[in-house]
Amino acid sequence: MPFIETQLATDWTPATVPSKWARLVERFLARLLPAGSPDFSARDYERVQRWWIELDPKHHRPEREIGLDDQGQPVVVGPLGDNLGFWTDSDMQFDPAAHDRISKNDFETMWTQAVQQIVRDKGLVTKDPS
Repeated sequence: MPFIETQLATDWTPATVPSKWARLVERFLARLLPAGSPDFSARDYERVQRWWIELDPKHHRPEREIGLDDQGQPVVVGPLGDNLGFWTDSDMQFDPAAHDRISKNDFETMWTQAVQQIVRDKGLVTKDPS
């Protein structure tokens, strides 16, 4: 499995963050439609400065993801429990050669740390054994 780091989709700025009106509409729609990652908010994703992504070896689609903040701390992970993820809930295919590679060991260590931290901080109940 290739493991990559990317800064794609980390350019959230106040200009791209929804207005108060848009957030009100978003909250209304959220009551009607299921969210792909109900335990993570737009503010969580705004904090992501880089992504670590595990890709499937054949099609290079995301299998697992970790969103890290500017201090290298995990902010979001996916999939986890009811949270499908950002990249893992997309049809995106990555070219591993176009991104920095990370080791499997580094990814697995960060994944375990991230899942434990996020489950604890958000009070999530999950079947994920990590």
